[in-house]
Amino acid sequence: MDAKAAEPAGSNRLVDKLLVTRLTWHRGGGLLFAEATIVNRNPHSVWQVIITCDLLDESGNKIGSKSTALPTPFPPGETRVSGIEFPMTVRSMQGGACQPVSASVQSDVS
Repeated sequence: MDAKAAEPAGSNRLVDKLLVTRLTWHRGGGLLFAEATIVNRNPHSVWQVIITCDLLDESGNKIGSKSTALPTPFPPGETRVSGIEFPMTVRSMQGGACQPVSASVQSDVS
């Protein structure tokens, strides 16, 4: 595998080593909210993770996507998070897949 195949031009290497798994969506109070497991395969903690989630209609067709910031630092390994939420803009809106789009290295600056 050559370097370009392993790392697309302009890719954020931190994000390439983050996954959103075990996603569970719920609806209530005009909100669509989720819990997910963030898998950090980086050798160090990351923070300021921003994920983008697909939003679907009741038939499962994509109607858009929204992003949200996750305030928790993520050490290497798996971390369960909740509080991923979006206002429901369409009746019977459902959540789809989510993927990380941005992350920063957590520094020890005091």
